Amino acid sequence: MSASRRSWVETVAGLLGDGPLHPDELARRATRLHAFDRASPALMASLLGPDPRFRLDPEGRWQLTPGLGGVRSSLGFLDYAVVDVETTGGPYEAGHRIIELAIVELREGVVTREFQSLVNPERDIGASVTRLTGISGTRVAKAPRFHDIAGEVRNQLENHVFVAHNADHDWAFVGGQLREALGDAPRLQRLCTEQLSRRLLASQRRHHLDALCGRYGVEVHGRHRALGDARAAAEILRCLLEETERRGVRDLRALRELLARPEGRDPVDGLV
Repeated sequence: MSASRRSWVETVAGLLGDGPLHPDELARRATRLHAFDRASPALMASLLGPDPRFRLDPEGRWQLTPGLGGVRSSLGFLDYAVVDVETTGGPYEAGHRIIELAIVELREGVVTREFQSLVNPERDIGASVTRLTGISGTRVAKAPRFHDIAGEVRNQLENHVFVAHNADHDWAFVGGQLREALGDAPRLQRLCTEQLSRRLLASQRRHHLDALCGRYGVEVHGRHRALGDARAAAEILRCLLEETERRGVRDLRALRELLARPEGRDPVDGLV
């Protein structure tokens, strides 16, 4: 769905939020709000007819479909914070900490803001981590500590869906260090692009970031660095959301149901 069509549909959803409207009246109001150059009942029907979030009531008026949660909760209109962290090399529970963090904010398929920072973990960095990332103790010695940036990180995550490739791992560090620094962490919906890939792309043999970048032709500038990997994960998310739309999955509730299904219940790379 193009960004322009999303904005049209969101405008129409707002008009229907107060109740059903006759096609002529809906077209007139949409034109008045400049959602279209010139709306017509036929144009409304072509846009809204195939979309299960809208339906005609028994009196022939357009209305929002009850029980679908509204267009503004649909996947296309959600705000996503795509996150990647580099760490000292072990699990959070064992005392390992973040050495670099990046957040790429995504709305309607467009990157709206980026954040990146090296982080002083106040502990040693494993030699294997330095070889992989190029980040050494010397490089982070003068970097901010996590509690110095915790408020900004929290602000950028709030009211977003937290997305990462292996989201449990990244959230363990980000959520854990937010609680250390601020006393709590925001309660966020979380989405794992690796898990989503495993559910949607049954014919894909591997689901790590490099494999999916190869599948979708995504170029990574700065592999194994937080911003480079977060940008790549954001591109992967865009592609996977297009896959969900082809399957008719258009909101988080339906997406959670899809992810909760037992393996093998879905057609291979096909429509449900």
